[in-house]
Amino acid sequence: MNKKHKKEVIVVLSILACVLMCGVEKILQPNFFHKSLYKILIFSLSVLLYALYAKEKIKIFAWKEINKKFLRKILGLVFFIYVGILIGYVLIQHHVEPELIKKSLWEKEKINGDNFIYVFFYISFINSFLEEFFFRGYIFGKLKELGNLSFAYMFSTLLFALYHISIIDSWFSPTISLCMILGLMAVGLFFDFLMQRAHTFAAPWFIHIAANLSINTVAMMILKR
Repeated sequence: MNKKHKKEVIVVLSILACVLMCGVEKILQPNFFHKSLYKILIFSLSVLLYALYAKEKIKIFAWKEINKKFLRKILGLVFFIYVGILIGYVLIQHHVEPELIKKSLWEKEKINGDNFIYVFFYISFINSFLEEFFFRGYIFGKLKELGNLSFAYMFSTLLFALYHISIIDSWFSPTISLCMILGLMAVGLFFDFLMQRAHTFAAPWFIHIAANLSINTVAMMILKR
């Protein structure tokens, strides 16, 4: 299979995976725990189908290729990312509608203050790993490997942002939602850059963990009101 064909397969399978997850979100509307199982299955199946079709092995952590010095610098950023997002929430909290978020979390995900602690840790560590492996390690990494660096940045970033629309579209006003989508695109570009520099998706994963911990801290504060 030539590089162009491999690129097309990655694009089709990754878009299909995100469309299926959007369908799960909008049509099936399962609770959070069932949706998590769908996500693990769909994302993993997308990667597996590519590996089988292209007859390639998908590396999770290629330890010998990792830029360990750069990775250590990333670990130093984790605390500042966590605090920075909390400060950002304080600055925009008057634009956030807590009751709407509570209602959305309960109606769509069956999440409330009583069971959120389990969600807190799943999103922070497991979900972040799944997303970084899929969007950075698989999509960005394989497209870059195929010699399509600019396209790898553009496609993985846009897909990452659009994928999250179905999650946040009812949480905020349209203006804030648009700003968040643009912000997600910026985050996607940053995460791709970290992946490129560190030669491993562990770099953006660590930052993703810090961001999720901070966002989930905010969510917990809202749910406990």
